[in-house]
Amino acid sequence: MFNRDAFWRLGEYQKKGSLADLITQAWLSALKLKGDEYRALVSFPENPCYHLFRAKLGATDDCQSVFQRIDYMAKHRTKQYSNK
Repeated sequence: MFNRDAFWRLGEYQKKGSLADLITQAWLSALKLKGDEYRALVSFPENPCYHLFRAKLGATDDCQSVFQRIDYMAKHRTKQYSNK
């Protein structure tokens, strides 16, 4: 989740300094991978951005879509919680 005033969209996926690039760098860092050859491991969904407004929360389809994505990312069934 990002402030729309600071980051309006992901920007160009391959352009250094774009939000997409910053997210890609963060994922690669978390995985301890270095080098541009690993950038393809990071993917973005077809509709990656939602703009939510406090005054309209719950009144838009975007709000429901965001919660569906959060539910998917937080699912317990396929998560691994240990290194065993």
